[in-house]
Amino acid sequence: MSLVATFQARHVSQIFFSGGEPMLRVNDLVAVVEAAQPGTDFWVITSGFNFTRENAGRLKQAGFTGVTISLDHHEPARHNAFRGSPDAYNNAVQAAAYASEVGLVVNLSLCATQEFTTEANLLAYARLARQLGVTFIQILEPRAVGHYAGKAVDLSPAQVALLEAFYVKLNFGPDYLDWPMVHYYGYHQRRMGCGGAADRFLYVDTDGDLHACPFCQKKSGSALCGSLNDSLDALNTNGCHAFAQTEL
Repeated sequence: MSLVATFQARHVSQIFFSGGEPMLRVNDLVAVVEAAQPGTDFWVITSGFNFTRENAGRLKQAGFTGVTISLDHHEPARHNAFRGSPDAYNNAVQAAAYASEVGLVVNLSLCATQEFTTEANLLAYARLARQLGVTFIQILEPRAVGHYAGKAVDLSPAQVALLEAFYVKLNFGPDYLDWPMVHYYGYHQRRMGCGGAADRFLYVDTDGDLHACPFCQKKSGSALCGSLNDSLDALNTNGCHAFAQTEL
C-alpha cells in the first residue's frame, strides 16, 4: 500500500500488478486498490488462473480498470504446451469472459515468438480476440530472460516487419474498424527510443527494487530505501541498453 501511495503522490496514471500469478493473492490486490486514492488506473496481469466470476467482480468493485490476460497462441494445445498446463487456454478464455461480464477492460498479451509470427497466426489470434470482446492486443517481443534465458529468441527482420504491418493494418485499416486495437511497443521503441527506465514507465520487483522494465532487469536503486529521487535519476540515466533514444 505504501508503494502505491508513493507513486500516486507522483501522479502515476497506471499501475500494473504482475507475478508470478497475482490472482493467487486476490485478497491483497483488492485491499491495496480499495485503499488507493482515485486518479490511477489499476490493472492485473494474469494467466487466468483463479480468475473466477466472483473474483472478477471483486476486482471491479475494488476499483480496477482492466485485466491483461497472457495468451500465447490461438490454438489451445499450443498455448497449453507453452504454459505446461492442460487448463491454461480455458483459464485464459474464461477469464476474458468473466472480465467482460463485470465491465473490466480486457487486453490479451501475446509474446510473438519466432514460431508464432506468421501472417496467418496473427490474423487468427486477432479474430479470436474479436470473438472474445477484447479491447486491445498487446504484442511483446521475446527476450532472452526468464523462460527464454540463454536462448536465441530474437525475431528476424522479416518477422519484425510483419508485426509492424499487422500493427498498422489493425489500427488504421478500413476493414478492421471493429477489431481490437493493437499495442506494439516495439514499433515505437525503434522510432523514438525506450520509454522505460523512469521516462514513461518502470518496473518494481518484489523486493521494491527499481528496474528499467520487466525485460531489462538491473537494479538501479530502491523504492523502499534511501532517496527515491536519487534512485529514479539513476534509473533514468542508465536507461535501456537495447533501445537508446534515436532520431527519426
